[in-house]
Amino acid sequence: MNSEFKTDSGTGKNTKIKRDFILIAAFLCAAIIIYAFLYFAGSEGSVVVVKVDGTVIKELPLNQDDEFTVPGYHGGINSITIRNGSVLISDADCPDKLCVKTGKINRAGETIVCLPHRVVVEIKRNSVSDNNNIDSVVQ
Repeated sequence: MNSEFKTDSGTGKNTKIKRDFILIAAFLCAAIIIYAFLYFAGSEGSVVVVKVDGTVIKELPLNQDDEFTVPGYHGGINSITIRNGSVLISDADCPDKLCVKTGKINRAGETIVCLPHRVVVEIKRNSVSDNNNIDSVVQ
């Protein structure tokens, strides 16, 4: 038997487990850093945009408390509440009520969606009409 092909199986296995552990720990640390950056870097929104089937129904300031109902696509009702700088769907007559379970949102880019009623509640930094303004000059 040739001795150059002999390996110590015990140390090779331990090294592989250590490398796997280090790789998993590195991915976990990277995920935590990315999540923290996205969470803390996100700015607070200023406008709540409510859409039904892609059409803007209401556009309201996030800092003004309000409660209203929105008729969904082909019936159904969603009750929307704006309070203390957050918005939520407080009640809906859809079967799964996932939109109600989503809870409060208050940062730009966050959304609440009710698929059965095709209702989307989104927070934006500016009003939708402001997005059409030109903010730079191209020559």
